Amino acid sequence: MKEEYLHYLWKTKNIPSQNLLLTNGRSISINSFGMHNHDSGPDFSNGKITIDGITWIGNIEMHINASDWYLHKHQQDPAYENVILHVVYNYDKAVYLKEEEIPTLELKKYISRTQLDHAAKMLTNSKWIPCYDTIHAVDDIYVQSQIESALFQRLERKSQAIFERFKAVNFDLNQLISEQLAAIIGTKVNRIPMLELVQKIPINTFFKESKTAVEAILLDVANLLPEHSEENYIRKLKETGVFYRNKYNLNQMNAASWKFFGMRTAGFPTFRIAQFSSICSQQKFFDFLILPLEEWLHWFEHENFSVEEYWGVHYHFDKETKQHNVNLSKNSKSLILINVVAPILYFWGIYQNQETLTEKTFELLENIAKEENNIIKSWKEVGISVNSAKDSQGLLELKNEFCAKKKCLSCKIGHQVLKQ
Repeated sequence: MKEEYLHYLWKTKNIPSQNLLLTNGRSISINSFGMHNHDSGPDFSNGKITIDGITWIGNIEMHINASDWYLHKHQQDPAYENVILHVVYNYDKAVYLKEEEIPTLELKKYISRTQLDHAAKMLTNSKWIPCYDTIHAVDDIYVQSQIESALFQRLERKSQAIFERFKAVNFDLNQLISEQLAAIIGTKVNRIPMLELVQKIPINTFFKESKTAVEAILLDVANLLPEHSEENYIRKLKETGVFYRNKYNLNQMNAASWKFFGMRTAGFPTFRIAQFSSICSQQKFFDFLILPLEEWLHWFEHENFSVEEYWGVHYHFDKETKQHNVNLSKNSKSLILINVVAPILYFWGIYQNQETLTEKTFELLENIAKEENNIIKSWKEVGISVNSAKDSQGLLELKNEFCAKKKCLSCKIGHQVLKQ
């Protein structure tokens, strides 16, 4: 058993509140279970109890064994001096505060073995999600509520990370946006080198120079241009790249940082950098926090972000392919909206205290097509409907931050399953 399970039982009031006896035989009633404290200090604050007709208000601490009080050294922490009740599963030792025994409630006799076994079975199984066999019996209202809660947690978590990066780039919004974009364009495989690349080039360079020059600068600093080539386009890129590298005093990366092996050709970093240059060379892309969002979205939806003709028959240098589409695909645009625009929009709403922006984030995600990946596919297989990116983002968070970590006791779906 984990202490977290006792917290769950307590805050969901899944134990009796009347006709209880303390370990010393005195009668106790729980008037208020208190507020769950997720920070340091006692587990529940502002609890209210009545012992032998006298009412007490204060903190409540919980442990599996009563002796854990000493194991955790609470006797040395002033934060625990206002504990009015010690709730334990197993009373194995009397606990004293200022030479007076703390009133202790042992839960062992009030929790059924069946209840414990049911919780243990769900929390220890090895299925894709702990409630794989039982989620179908949970009312959809609880499922949807948990998906929304998970989405909110995901945006909050990303917002905090974005804020830390915002401070690190000296509160430069354009730099922040370019880094978020680089991480997505690079995909998981080349995310780190793409971030390194964009951090080596002053962001204003993208707006001062032409699209062709920006592409040359990026490929040259990435150290991906061939030393020698007979192709005019490559030679032009090389000359332009060297010129601007010297002009802006830029340092090249280690070419070994980039990964090609095992990737689809459309994911090659050379082609991805060309796409990245076509986006970041347009100042308007960075203006979604300035322009009316609807206006910006209309522009983004209809803008092709085309690259040079060379890339229509190449994914890499000196290796010609069949003609292929070079415009930014609808799926790529959706990924940018989900992973760049939405989290920064939400962050900016929090940072500027503009609730309308945070609300627009949810509206934006609701109007973007759902993502298609193995996790979403698996959710569909257990009967969960996925209608938009708002759902798919919530479900990704639910799987990765709740199910994978067995946080069923913090999940509304888990609560319902435990009641079955």
